[in-house]
Amino acid sequence: MGALRFLNNEKELIKLSRVGIEKNTFNLILQETGLTLKEMSDFIHLTSRTIQLKKNNDRLPANASEKVLFIARLYKRGQEVFGDDEKFRRWICTENVAMGGVEPKSYLDTFQGIQLLMDELIAIEHGFVV
Repeated sequence: MGALRFLNNEKELIKLSRVGIEKNTFNLILQETGLTLKEMSDFIHLTSRTIQLKKNNDRLPANASEKVLFIARLYKRGQEVFGDDEKFRRWICTENVAMGGVEPKSYLDTFQGIQLLMDELIAIEHGFVV
């Protein structure tokens, strides 16, 4: 996620969350996370068509942008914890007993769910198996 350096800057994230991210940035995040347009649009509660109709420099709504940025940050953290993005993507797409028997990815539609996954990554990083 080298092209998304702003994920490490709290003030930049707040700014982007307030004004909305450009469709170009959204597409870059899709590419970096490996999520499909359909998956991400479901998570952020916007239709795929709404996103597709935007021009590359048009901005997504602030609330949707904030969730996209939180998801991107989760993926970045997951890649750090697992050591590479393929291992993290396998984990997030595999049913998990600690996550209630569902794919962790299914929690990406709420901020509380994203935080739950962040907490799980911290536990994994510290060797705790929940």
